Amino acid sequence: MALPKYKELKEKFIQICEMNESAHSIALGAAIGILIGFQPCMGIQMTIAIPLAFLLRANKLLAAAGVWFTNPVTFIPIYYSAYVTGTWFYPVESISMNEFTTLMNSFTTEKLMQLGGKTLMPLIIGCIILGLICATITYFVVLFLVRRTRKHTDYFSVDLQSGGRL
Repeated sequence: MALPKYKELKEKFIQICEMNESAHSIALGAAIGILIGFQPCMGIQMTIAIPLAFLLRANKLLAAAGVWFTNPVTFIPIYYSAYVTGTWFYPVESISMNEFTTLMNSFTTEKLMQLGGKTLMPLIIGCIILGLICATITYFVVLFLVRRTRKHTDYFSVDLQSGGRL
């Protein structure tokens, strides 16, 4: 699978900016997706993100897309970073990256219950902390980019003069 080119990404972003929603709604949707994407509930992240976006009147499409930040390629480094972060706040005897990778690749509820507080509590704490940090950064970056793009695009300049969506 080829990676999308810069031009394609730029066009997709402009399409997002052209949505008939406020910049806040778009940024909040992206932030919700990232926040939920960091949580250790793979498989049900979208079913959490979309209703949360609905309740908070955020962009549902970006909330759903944001959870894909954690995927089969990225989830081990993300969750291990969260686990290590969690051990700073919930001190336990840490496990190595190799042990963590083995645990996550052969993940079962039974195995998780056996390890319990040694991995689960630090993982949850770290996921919440890193998720909130990354979601906050995502919100402000996307908000800035949407406002900047709308300001510099002719399509929005007419709309802005008549009380646009910024």
